[in-house]
Amino acid sequence: MQNIMFALEPTVAVGTGNPLSTSILNNCYLDIKKILAEALDTKTSEEIKIIYGGSVTKHNIKDYLNNTPVDGYLIGKASIDKSFINIIKNVEEFCLNSA
Repeated sequence: MQNIMFALEPTVAVGTGNPLSTSILNNCYLDIKKILAEALDTKTSEEIKIIYGGSVTKHNIKDYLNNTPVDGYLIGKASIDKSFINIIKNVEEFCLNSA
């Protein structure tokens, strides 16, 4: 199961410029983990990764990295903009500081 990944992409956030708040994202993440634990078991649910996509930008990536348990991010529109490098730098900085 460690190779399974769920992508959380709420229609209210994808491509709209209206990303989920960290508190709503946290609730969604915890709800999904709870459902997985009930359907499978706790150990298996912990192995499954959940990634978020929905208006992730250079402006909100730090907040998501620092304030959510999400395992990764899907970068859509922002990935074709030259400012995408700022997202990469923020993720790199977070990873280096978390190591």
